[in-house]
Amino acid sequence: MIKLLTLFLISFSSWGSVLFEPYYGMSFSGELEESSTEALFTGPSYGAKFGAQYMGLFGGFDYRLGTFSVDAKEEGTSLEDETLDLEMYYAFVGYEFPAFFKVWAGLGIGGGADSPGLEFSDASGSLLGVGYKGFPVISLNLEYMSWKYDEVDPGSESDLEGQNFLVSVSIPINF
Repeated sequence: MIKLLTLFLISFSSWGSVLFEPYYGMSFSGELEESSTEALFTGPSYGAKFGAQYMGLFGGFDYRLGTFSVDAKEEGTSLEDETLDLEMYYAFVGYEFPAFFKVWAGLGIGGGADSPGLEFSDASGSLLGVGYKGFPVISLNLEYMSWKYDEVDPGSESDLEGQNFLVSVSIPINF
């Protein structure tokens, strides 16, 4: 009986796998607000997901970086023609359907942002994503992200918040 139970537990645990998924993409339709200044941004974003997958269910942590060109809607503001570097950490959970599609959602658990003269920290946010895995090795993804940085250095009462879409290509690796 013990041998049968051991065999069952070994085969049961072999269904799970470690997930590693590096990705690279382009953010578009990005809008951000710093204090009372509104701006648009676009630019590349890249990162990797680390986690576990059990049958169709997967989850873990997502680390992403982005460098964005910011175009303020108003002349003479602090974000006019600047570069914004974002770093964000997400905890995510998702499901991979048998028919080529996957969906996931995540919550921001930290990160920072840098713009010339300003450093933002204490990040939070959320993301929703959908991916198409109809190709042998790659996945095409679309994500919607919203985020907020609550602290700024040098100290002021402003914060930075925004949202954007990300179209990316990833290589999901399970081992």
